Amino acid sequence: MKQSFILSVAAGLLVVSGVLGCQSKSEDKKTVADDMKKAEGTWTLVSGEVDGTPLPEQDVKNAKLTIVGDAYTVDLGANGVKKGIQKLDSTKTPKQIDAKDSAGPTVGENHGIYEFTADGDFRVCFAAPGKDRPTAFVTKPGSGHFMHLWKRSK
Repeated sequence: MKQSFILSVAAGLLVVSGVLGCQSKSEDKKTVADDMKKAEGTWTLVSGEVDGTPLPEQDVKNAKLTIVGDAYTVDLGANGVKKGIQKLDSTKTPKQIDAKDSAGPTVGENHGIYEFTADGDFRVCFAAPGKDRPTAFVTKPGSGHFMHLWKRSK
C-alpha cells in the first residue's frame, strides 16, 4: 500500500513536471515570437560604435534597417546594402541574436545580443565573425565588437 502510494505520487509529479515543462517551452516560443514581431518594421540608426570608436556621423545618418519576419535589409548608404536572416532567442540572458548576411559587404554569420530599451529602441551588439558572442552592450578597442542603437521610423 505504502509503495503504491509513493509510486502514484511519483507518477503524478512526473506528469506535473512534464506539463510544466511543456508550458515553459510553449511560453519560450511565445516570447521569441513576440520579440520577432516587435522587431519587424523600419528602423533608423541613432548611434553606433566599433571597437570603442563611434561611427562617423554620415554613416549613422544614412543607415536604415528593415525587418520582415526573420529577413532583414540594412541600407548602409554609400557603404552598400546587407541582406540576410536573423534568429532571436529571448530565452537567454542577455537575449541572443544570430544574423547571417547572405548579400552585401560582409557575407557570413555574426553572433550577438539584443534588447528593446524602455523607449522602444532596438539595441544590438555583435562580435566579429568567428569571435565569441558579446555578454554586455560595450565595445572596446581590439574586441571586434560593434554596437547599434536603432529607433523605429515613423
